[in-house]
Amino acid sequence: MEKSDTKKLKFSFAWKALTLVILLLIIYTGYHVFFGLAESVKTTPAGLASQSNSVILEGVIFREEELVSTKNQGDIRPYFSNGERVSIDSAVAAVYTKSGNAEANEKIAELEEKLEIMKRSNVKGLVSIVDIERVNSEIEKLYTSLMLSLSQGDNLKAQNIQKELLICLNQLKIYEGEVDNYNEEIKAIEAELDELYNSFEGEKEYIWADNGGYVYYNCDGYEQTLTLDALESLTVNGLSDILKQVKDKPVSDTNYRCKFVYSNVWQMATLCDNSTVALLEVGKEYSVTIFDIKERHITVTLEKIGESNGEKTLLVFSCSTMPEGFDYTRYQSFKLDISTIEGYRVPLEALQRVVDDETGEEKIGVYILNASVVQFRRVEIIAEGNGYYIVAKLDKSKENYHEYLDLNDLIILDTDGMYDGKTLKR
Repeated sequence: MEKSDTKKLKFSFAWKALTLVILLLIIYTGYHVFFGLAESVKTTPAGLASQSNSVILEGVIFREEELVSTKNQGDIRPYFSNGERVSIDSAVAAVYTKSGNAEANEKIAELEEKLEIMKRSNVKGLVSIVDIERVNSEIEKLYTSLMLSLSQGDNLKAQNIQKELLICLNQLKIYEGEVDNYNEEIKAIEAELDELYNSFEGEKEYIWADNGGYVYYNCDGYEQTLTLDALESLTVNGLSDILKQVKDKPVSDTNYRCKFVYSNVWQMATLCDNSTVALLEVGKEYSVTIFDIKERHITVTLEKIGESNGEKTLLVFSCSTMPEGFDYTRYQSFKLDISTIEGYRVPLEALQRVVDDETGEEKIGVYILNASVVQFRRVEIIAEGNGYYIVAKLDKSKENYHEYLDLNDLIILDTDGMYDGKTLKR
């Protein structure tokens, strides 16, 4: 074959290949233009949603605490932070025979609080975006609580909230890279405290931990009455009186220098209406939100359903979680989540009732968009919220499960003119 013939053959193949590519591009473009002209409809994905059946209650904390008194009645120098864990045979404090001047003790109290703030401000471990989001959310909640406390004239609570707010703001500086840690600040405060403590006069009497546990330097006067043993004989009227007392007249006992708690288990007694009690089960765990200086989410176990007076029933919950910064004030306001419903969120305006042409059965559901085709998906309503329903999750054990709404299905919000099988085009 001559060179000219070879060139003609190659040119022919190249032209055919180019023609094929152009044809494919036309088909591809036409396909996307055709389907891109589908009607624009407003949709929302079927996302997960939950709703809690909850009740707000008032409670009283009971726990086992060992009070410590000393011969010396002068100044006290603590060696641990309030609520800090100590090991057996640790010296937790020194009590002097003489008392220092009021100015020095006032300065010490101020520095001890600063030291606690700085220690709790130090962030341990790697920093993540989740941490930053969590702290920002906590700051927003604390600020709201602070404004509410100030408006109600609760200055003591406002001061405690301010401390928690400062800790969060300090942590945020570490998360955002403004500072690495607060180690230098902590050393400076400790040095100043040492200087003040060294000014104390008299003989020292040490307080030792007989067992491993937690030490507290503030005593409220209820340590010998609000014990776990006292719960055994507690009545509805008795708890009602205690609630009123700890809420209206909190006390402080200065006869004791500190106290030990040797177990992380504490209990809370409350009074609850009988209709709610009927939904509860002894031995079952429940989610609780405690409202002290901020919202604390913990898990408790219902230990006992006690006496009932016809209107209220005595309940006792136990907990083994010890939240950081929690001071175990005897009176507590808390939210008890009795049950939680979880399913898919469906806007009210999307819900439809249609009648099956063949069977005459009425079906409740929504229209979804699958590519450019409208399809009807059935739902089972299990709860109603503000502007939405919560419907049951897809149960694949059902024979006709494919007829029901699934997670992330695109729910059509504007249902006018929609029907099952409709193709959306201009």
